[in-house]
Amino acid sequence: QRQMCIRDSPGLVGVRVVVGDQDASLASSYTYEEVFVPEVVSVTPNTGAVEGGNTVTIEFRGFDNATEPFTVLFGAIGVDPLEINQTGINELEVTVPMGDAAGTVDVTLSADAGIEATLEGAYTYVESRVAGIEPTSGPSNGGNSAVITVENVFDLAGPQVIVGGVEATVESVETVEGTATITITLPEMCAVGAMDITVLSG
Repeated sequence: QRQMCIRDSPGLVGVRVVVGDQDASLASSYTYEEVFVPEVVSVTPNTGAVEGGNTVTIEFRGFDNATEPFTVLFGAIGVDPLEINQTGINELEVTVPMGDAAGTVDVTLSADAGIEATLEGAYTYVESRVAGIEPTSGPSNGGNSAVITVENVFDLAGPQVIVGGVEATVESVETVEGTATITITLPEMCAVGAMDITVLSG
């Protein structure tokens, strides 16, 4: 008769062997290792613009026997394989794809041999918005500078700024942690009064 001590958590255990009336044991002789079920642990940061293009870190575990390439889905939208980089044993850095609309989506990670895990509601797409302009008024003949703040953007290269239906001259663009500041030279206007401002990504 042979008997092994069984435990339901990882750690060091002793081994006992019983053969007839003979009984022997060896303390701290066998180690149970923790086995993880495939799991997406976190997505950081977990919010970004619908346009995508920002980088996030995906932490996972339980993919020990998996090999690359990994596949990543934001909702039903796949990440370009060239935009998936393994930066640690249990960590990926990926570029978020453009979303269908604002809202929360699941993030799914899969590898070879059918290993797959999904973190529900892991990422939220948000709409970009023009948060404000400073100063808020100026002469109708234009030529003065203003700074526009746009929130929830991550890749705003070559934007167009339309003021009251007329294109302004973009002087500079700076984006920090999802907020862009755009410096413009205002165009000459044929009318006076409040004007709509539209920012289009290049």
